[in-house]
Amino acid sequence: LLSFRLAQAFRFPLFLVSSHFASAVMTMVDVPLGDITAEQTQVLLNPPVGMSPSIAVLSSIGDTTFAFQQLSSAELLGALRGSSETAKFVLTAVVECCREDSENYSKLTADDDIFTHLKSVLIRGDIDPFTKGKAAYLLTGIMSHAPGKYGEDTNDFSVVGAVTQSLTNGNTSTLGQLEGLCNLLKIPTFREAVLDQPGTLHVLLSVNANSASQTLYRAVFCLWLLSGGSGLTASARRVAELLKAILASCRSEKVVRVALMALRNLIKDETMVLAVVEAGVLESVRTLEYEKWRDAEMYAEIKDLAACLASEQSTHSSVAAYEKELESNELVPGYLHSERFWLDNVGKFDKDDFGPIRKLTTLLGSSNPTTLCLACSDLGEFARLHPLGKSVIGKLHAKAMVMPLMGHSDRQVAREALLCVQKMMLNQSSLNKMEAK
Repeated sequence: LLSFRLAQAFRFPLFLVSSHFASAVMTMVDVPLGDITAEQTQVLLNPPVGMSPSIAVLSSIGDTTFAFQQLSSAELLGALRGSSETAKFVLTAVVECCREDSENYSKLTADDDIFTHLKSVLIRGDIDPFTKGKAAYLLTGIMSHAPGKYGEDTNDFSVVGAVTQSLTNGNTSTLGQLEGLCNLLKIPTFREAVLDQPGTLHVLLSVNANSASQTLYRAVFCLWLLSGGSGLTASARRVAELLKAILASCRSEKVVRVALMALRNLIKDETMVLAVVEAGVLESVRTLEYEKWRDAEMYAEIKDLAACLASEQSTHSSVAAYEKELESNELVPGYLHSERFWLDNVGKFDKDDFGPIRKLTTLLGSSNPTTLCLACSDLGEFARLHPLGKSVIGKLHAKAMVMPLMGHSDRQVAREALLCVQKMMLNQSSLNKMEAK
């Protein structure tokens, strides 16, 4: 099977690609080749001794779909109940058969005992994470190919929830978890039950942006599947930060394309677009314009999304947006209270005789600790960055209003008040020296 895949990938005649050559290539290059990884290669090239010939033939170069269809359910169940090595081989081989031809799932969906035994593999103590990942792929693949049996017909998605919980409990490989979540999330009616499990977002948002492209692709694919609903809003900032990190580090075309698709959906939601703006995703997207892509359409997609993000950033990071928040009398952490916002917009606060700053000083009497923290921080930035900042602050008697807050019972409020007073009293060079210390 591997030799056949390599022959296709490198356009070699099949007879030139021996199993030894295949093994050598995968050993030298420990990266995914399609869906074949180095560990899968070793499993398929080394079937356990004493295994049934009808099972062992799944590793041959010939028509594996035909070989798989000739297996009886009893033989397949016997292999799943067998040793850990036998289960590892048969699950790896069957996954490849189903990837080559999804019609092979019909054999698996027809026998409920197969589904039951695949679930048992996920909790077997002698099974390694790699094998559990293969079991998870098949288990969730069965569910996605027969959604009616697992909740759509009865509106009871308890099985979906139970499988998701088993999948995300940490005993399965990261790639196996992501592949399983992909299969489940492809079914719209499954998504709520999948998201109800706290482990789902933990798995998705714990992915390292420097992971292999195969892992990143599954992660961004899951995020794209969820980006059309409200399931990600509770973790909006983490989602935006992850996508930003992936776009900054990964140059796999399929990963980048799906990440862009996810972002395009996310910025349609008010909560998500604020998170995307605050995370500075625009900068990562713009950088992509200078990369080389095989598909010329990628440049147009990147440029179009960058324009959309620039427009959203202008809308959500303007002084008008800041004034709107001031009118609510409650300040909320975000980009509007960042150093970047003040660096870009401090010169625009002199309108109406510094009206926004006058309104900001009134919030120093708020009972909300978060509002007090942000009001102190913003006044400090205004005093530090605006040419007339200290003079305006003096006329408004803002320093006298901030100083009592240095003794506030909330330690964070007291800290921000102290920093604010320092910025009001010291010049920029003195502040730089303090920060250096």
